Amino acid sequence: MSLSIAEIEFLRQHGISPSDLYDARGKPNRLWKAEAKLKNYRFVIGATCYNGHRFRSTAGHCIQCNTARIAFTRRECSDGYVYLASACSGRMIKIGSTVNISDRQKSLIGQRYGGYSDWKINCSVFTSELGKVEREFMSLFSGYRSTGYYWKENNYQEAKEIFAFEASQAIAMFREKSKRWGRYSLY
Repeated sequence: MSLSIAEIEFLRQHGISPSDLYDARGKPNRLWKAEAKLKNYRFVIGATCYNGHRFRSTAGHCIQCNTARIAFTRRECSDGYVYLASACSGRMIKIGSTVNISDRQKSLIGQRYGGYSDWKINCSVFTSELGKVEREFMSLFSGYRSTGYYWKENNYQEAKEIFAFEASQAIAMFREKSKRWGRYSLY
C-alpha cells in the first residue's frame, strides 16, 4: 500500500504500524467493517473524509480528524477488568474498567470519586472487549444514574459512572450478566 510521508508520520506518532491497517479501499462499508472486525483490525485505510484523510477506525470514524478515536478504538478491543464498586454503605455503585483492579480501588478512594471515600470493588469480569462490555454493564443501571465530583490530576471533574442502586442487588445482576462476557471474580 502506498502511503504519503505525512501519513507515515501520523502513523508513527500514534504507534500504528502500516501492517495494522486493513485495506478497505474500493470495498463497500458493510463489507470492510465486517471483514476488518473478523480479522481483528482496529484501523483501516479507505475512502477519504471531507478533509482528505484516509485512516479510519473500524466504526468508520476518521482518526486523523479526531485522534481521540485512536485511544477509544484501542480501549474498545483491549483486555482488562470491568468492575462494580460500591460506596456509602452500599447505597451507591460505580461501573468502571481498568487493567489493574487493586490499584483502581486505591485510586477511587484517594480521588474521593463522586464525593465518596469508602469505595470497595465488589466484583469484576475479565474481558478482551473492555469498552463494549463496560457500556453493556452500565446500561443495566442507566435509569439510576447519579452524579458527583472528584479530583483528578489537579482538576475537579464530574463523576458520571455512579448509580444510586443497592449494591447486593447490583452484584447479583452483574454476576448474571458476566456469564456472557468472561471470567467473573467476587472480592
